[in-house]
Amino acid sequence: MKQSEILEELEQVAARAGVRVRYERAEFTAGSCILNGEAMIIVNSKLSPRERVRALAREVARLDLEALFIRPEVRRYLESALPLPVEETSAR
Repeated sequence: MKQSEILEELEQVAARAGVRVRYERAEFTAGSCILNGEAMIIVNSKLSPRERVRALAREVARLDLEALFIRPEVRRYLESALPLPVEETSAR
């Protein structure tokens, strides 16, 4: 898939999860917030297309996506955007 196709798919996934995606000039890469009761992901509009995809994927991957159908290649991209889980060690 092309970067533009992945970006469009990620935007659609976010919309189906009830989150609006906006592109704004910013000093940060991307972030999530609630503004006037509306969940949003804001992505820095100055980023390259590839960086936008990575930034949006990191934010979308944090959403509850279990009930949504996501194309397999996009789901794999989302899974790779998540940080690896930290293994818990038990104190003895």
